[in-house]
Amino acid sequence: MPSEYTHSECFSFFGTVPKNTRWSWSGRSEDGCDVSVTLWQDRFEDKGRIYRSWQSDRPGEWKSRPGFVELIENPAHAQNVNAGIVHVILAQPRDKAAVPRSIARCFPHPTLRMRVVELDEQEGTRSCSNDMNKRLVTDGERHRAFYRLAANLLISLAKIRMFFTALNSVKHKRL
Repeated sequence: MPSEYTHSECFSFFGTVPKNTRWSWSGRSEDGCDVSVTLWQDRFEDKGRIYRSWQSDRPGEWKSRPGFVELIENPAHAQNVNAGIVHVILAQPRDKAAVPRSIARCFPHPTLRMRVVELDEQEGTRSCSNDMNKRLVTDGERHRAFYRLAANLLISLAKIRMFFTALNSVKHKRL
């Protein structure tokens, strides 16, 4: 593993792609199965087992910041598809007291995976845990979740098709 990474290289390490390389704090793989998030190394709690975001932010303020909407969307996606499991990019700030912070150095953590355990999409806050007592998702479970999602999509499409077929038959009866 190289000693120096750019933020873009960190996303690539996990096979994820950010929406914008300048301001994204999270990324998603093309197939949607993997999510990576950037977490500040100095904000972990409980000996690195817990991470809470933006304790000092005002509620709702995150919606106006580039990249932060995506930073809520991607963990929400991980909760729906991957039981909340995300890959971690660790970031060290240039200045710990600065608001907003900028990255001095970052690197992908190859073995640390966190589970999103709390996500408030209205307030823009989240908590993650790497408590290994909680069962992690296996590849088989990930594939089953993907197939459930695909099956639900096909069922929805079939219902829409039936609706339009019925609508057409009603139109033809009126003529």
